[in-house]
Amino acid sequence: MDKPDTDSGKVLISIITAITPIVFSYIFKRVERRSAIFISKSKIEEADRRMDFVQKYLDLQSKIVSDAELSDLKKQASAELAAIKQNVDLLFIRTQTAHHNNVSLVQRLFLTFRPATGLGWVLAVLFYILLCITSFALFGSFLDVNGNFSMSTLKANVKDGSLITGVIILLLACILIRFLAIRNYKKHQPPHA
Repeated sequence: MDKPDTDSGKVLISIITAITPIVFSYIFKRVERRSAIFISKSKIEEADRRMDFVQKYLDLQSKIVSDAELSDLKKQASAELAAIKQNVDLLFIRTQTAHHNNVSLVQRLFLTFRPATGLGWVLAVLFYILLCITSFALFGSFLDVNGNFSMSTLKANVKDGSLITGVIILLLACILIRFLAIRNYKKHQPPHA
């Protein structure tokens, strides 16, 4: 009876291990996107207030100044409105590419950002395959002959020395692949707006 329970527990641990990076990536992208949208809203409100000010200023000046001076004021207002529009356009571009420009520490640590090239995808998949193999090796070092978890089995595997060597080699391979994946992403990252 205990055997199916331990098998389902192992499957559940494997599923959680596989889903965790996806969930973290989604959460970080959502938080980052919301912060970019919040900044965008405040800057758009500021641009709206500036446009209202320019409009009111022109309306008041049209009642006071001559037509020649009003023509000059309209040209200045037009230049000011063009600058406001350019800033808003840049803001939209920054908002759309916000998740490409800022990669958080956790995203770099677990490679949860979206790779920019085919090689980036291969490196990310290879990183997770090696990470899973390392995790299974560590979990397997706790298992005795009957498939039960025990600390005595772990101590015996550590004294053997091959476990530590194997895990270190796998972790170094993961670190190397992670380094190459981040370097590839930075090299092929979309330009900053």
